[in-house]
Amino acid sequence: VLLGEAVAQPQPQSQARAKSQPQSDSHSQPQPAPQPQPQPAAAPAPAPVDWIQSLDPKGLYATFGAGAGWPQPVHYSDDRLGPRLPIRGEVLADPGFASERGLGYDFGRLRGELSWVRRQATIDDAGSSWTVGPFRPIVSRDSPKVSSNSGFASLYADLPIEGTRLIPYVGGGLGFTALQTSPTTIELRRFRSTFGGSGKLPAYQAKVGLAYRSSPRTDLFAEAVFQGSPSRSQGSLERSPLINWGLRFGLRLRFGGPVKAPAPVATP
Repeated sequence: VLLGEAVAQPQPQSQARAKSQPQSDSHSQPQPAPQPQPQPAAAPAPAPVDWIQSLDPKGLYATFGAGAGWPQPVHYSDDRLGPRLPIRGEVLADPGFASERGLGYDFGRLRGELSWVRRQATIDDAGSSWTVGPFRPIVSRDSPKVSSNSGFASLYADLPIEGTRLIPYVGGGLGFTALQTSPTTIELRRFRSTFGGSGKLPAYQAKVGLAYRSSPRTDLFAEAVFQGSPSRSQGSLERSPLINWGLRFGLRLRFGGPVKAPAPVATP
């Protein structure tokens, strides 16, 4: 060994491995882990549609209804015997049965209808009264039964409630009434006179109702009815209007084309 030369000493293995590895930059920061991207929210499922309520109601239909009628008092006035002996009468009738049937066409929000109405009632003899001046005459009639057949041409406006099967409606019509009843005869000493009786009269009606679309072919309904005939004058005799209030329940049957439920819509 030459003088002045240093003898190389073996390095430990740990130091050798440290030298062989690159030195990291003391100023670098650790990189954050990638975050998962938010997925778009799924579209909400469409609200269920009541396909019966959404069907087009246009077309021909038949209507059937039945219920009760409340005839209002009828007043008679006759001055043929002079101002001292005025003839006055009030005729009352008990509630009776009423029915209706007809054909109509639904235009969408408007309906035209031809109908036939049958009403029945009984005169209340105990509640009815007649006077001739201050006197009470003898009152008689063959039968207390009263019936009428009426025909009407009517127009109705439907006012459907959005999102439901309920359909309020209003309407009215004009027609005629054939009245069948026994005349009332009053007698006071030698005086004898007859009032009322059968006959044909002009008629009118108005309705307010609520319908429910129970199926594609049928509507159920309930309605309040006002029907009447105008007052009448003949010589010295005057009669008040014939008024009848009613409440009916019924069914409308539609005659449209074939109807089937729509195919269900698949949702993702």
